[in-house]
Amino acid sequence: MKNLFKLLCIVWIVVIAISCTSDNFEDYYEMLDCETANISFSSDIKPIIDTNCAVSGCHVTGTGLPSWETYANISANAGKIASRTAAGEMPPSISGKSLTIEQVQKIQCWVGSGAPNN
Repeated sequence: MKNLFKLLCIVWIVVIAISCTSDNFEDYYEMLDCETANISFSSDIKPIIDTNCAVSGCHVTGTGLPSWETYANISANAGKIASRTAAGEMPPSISGKSLTIEQVQKIQCWVGSGAPNN
């Protein structure tokens, strides 16, 4: 009887786990409308980078990594930043930092609009 109960619990957990998966990002998160969002480098993007990327030991001068301290360096690497943040690779989990879905979407919108210095 104990084994049957354990088996049923495992099956139940697997069924729940499978039923909760989706490949559709939009099913879970409200998508930011890039057309109306008015994403600004100085108000939206730079604060995200200053708080999560251009921090001690990461993307600052002297670490051997690209520096995200200036607009010129950030914009020159905007595509890379967008792809790494969208993939959840940056900031790395070992840093203890993570971006919200909204922050990732803002970066995507900003890069999609040509990474303007606004």
